Amino acid sequence: MLRSFFFDPDSGLLLFFGRIVDFLWLSIMMVLGCIPIITAGASISAGLYCCRKMYLHEESHLTRMFWDSYKANMKKGIPLLFIMLDIFLILGGLIMIIFLDEKILGRPLNVPIIVIGIILFLFFVCLLALMHVFPLNAYFENTVASTLKNSFLVAITNLPVTLGLLTVNALPFLFCYNYPVLWFFEIFFGVGFCAFCSAQLYRKILVKLGVEEITADESVSTEAADKNAGKEADS
Repeated sequence: MLRSFFFDPDSGLLLFFGRIVDFLWLSIMMVLGCIPIITAGASISAGLYCCRKMYLHEESHLTRMFWDSYKANMKKGIPLLFIMLDIFLILGGLIMIIFLDEKILGRPLNVPIIVIGIILFLFFVCLLALMHVFPLNAYFENTVASTLKNSFLVAITNLPVTLGLLTVNALPFLFCYNYPVLWFFEIFFGVGFCAFCSAQLYRKILVKLGVEEITADESVSTEAADKNAGKEADS
C-alpha cells in the first residue's frame, strides 16, 4: 500500500507534485509571455485558458496548449491591455494630482469632495472590471468592445466572485511589496497558482452563463453509466 502511494502514477502524492510542476512551468511561460509588456493580455488569457483545461483534466501538452492560446489571444489581448492601461493611467493620474496637488502643482486644487468620490468610485469599478476582461477573453469569442462591456456587467452582477478574484490577485503583490524576497516565489510559482485559483473561482460565473463545467473524469463516468443503463434496458 505504501509502495503504491509513492510510486503509483495515479497516486495522490505524485499527482500533487505533478500539479506543482505544472504551476511552476505555467508561471514561467506566463512571465516570459509578458516580457514585451504589450503581450501581457495575451499571456494572462492563455494562462487562464490552460488553467481551465487543467481543472477539467483536459490538458494534453501544457507548453503547446499555452503558446497556441497565446498566439490566438494576441489579436484581442493587445488592444484590451492598452485600453485598460489608458483607463487606469487617466484615473490614476487624476487621483495623484488631487491628493498630491501641492507637491505636483505647487498649490492646492480644492477639488469638491463629490468629484473626488466619483473618480475613486470609477477607479474601483474599473478595477473590478479588470478581473473579468482577460477571463472573458480567454473563455469566449467576442469583439474587444463586447468583451469590455461584458466585463463591467459581469463584475457588477457577480460581486462576491469579483471580490474573490480581486483578493486572489492582489494579495500576492501586497505580500511581495512588503517582503521583496517573495518576488522570486511569485514569479516562479505564484503567477500560475493565482491563475489556477482565478479559473476555479470563475467556474461559478461560467455555469451562470450557461457553460457546462464537466471534467473529463465526470464525462467518462457519465458515459459508462449511460452504457450500463443501455445494457440494462436491452436486457
